[in-house]
Amino acid sequence: MPLTWPVVLSRVLAAAIGGYLAAWSLAFTLATLLPMARASVWFLCHLLTPLALLSALLWAFAAKTSARAWGVPLLLALAGVLSSLLLREIK
Repeated sequence: MPLTWPVVLSRVLAAAIGGYLAAWSLAFTLATLLPMARASVWFLCHLLTPLALLSALLWAFAAKTSARAWGVPLLLALAGVLSSLLLREIK
């Protein structure tokens, strides 16, 4: 598939939006699950969330299709939030 401007724009938006949601999901999951002080969790989240953004950026341009570029980060974000909410209710 040739890289036309709609395909590139879709992948850039997938990286930005999917990366942001995956990073937010990671921070929410860590804040819910880790039994640490609030400041320590905040610091850890701010160290790890750029890795989620970078991973989504790399994935968006490594995926074979635009649907996969959108799907994987959004599914990871959804899985992280749902597992955090379920485990939060169990605690």
